[in-house]
Amino acid sequence: MTKDHGATVSDGSPLVALHAGPPAFTRLFWVEQKETYADSLRAHQAAHPNNNISVYQGDANARVDDVLTELPRVYPVFAFLDPRGPELSWQTVRKLASHKATGFPRVELLILFAYNMALARLMPHRPELMVNEHELDRFMPDRERWREIYAKRSLFTAPVTCSPKLRSLISWILPENTPGRTHAQEQIH
Repeated sequence: MTKDHGATVSDGSPLVALHAGPPAFTRLFWVEQKETYADSLRAHQAAHPNNNISVYQGDANARVDDVLTELPRVYPVFAFLDPRGPELSWQTVRKLASHKATGFPRVELLILFAYNMALARLMPHRPELMVNEHELDRFMPDRERWREIYAKRSLFTAPVTCSPKLRSLISWILPENTPGRTHAQEQIH
């Protein structure tokens, strides 16, 4: 955290990961779509030559295959996905989740599910105003399930009470054998 013209500026997730520890991450993969932000990440990479950092410029959904070629298949891997909105494709999450070799722990995933910054804006209270189905289909793990929950929004008295139901979407539609699924369901009820 630094001060910039009197305002507090917090490090973004790449720098938080860089300074995490001990123990520190042994390898960092930073993917940024905007060229100017990717250039900033490259400057941080150059300022830390003793850290093993790879910077990819482009859409993370398109660059995930590049990252996967470098990720270990037998050692622990932690992936933090920090989209600004619904641009994260669930197919990207599936690729990361299925990356590890048989018999080894799966990639640990932490996904920023920015409900109020992205999803709420895509889901109007009046269904006739819905124009973002294609974005939600790409972002949500199950096309039918998010629509089912969205259709039930009228059962809630205020828009904010719908938020826990929508956030629970991910845990409800994960396959039965997904680690943590049972615990997530217990926490919802």
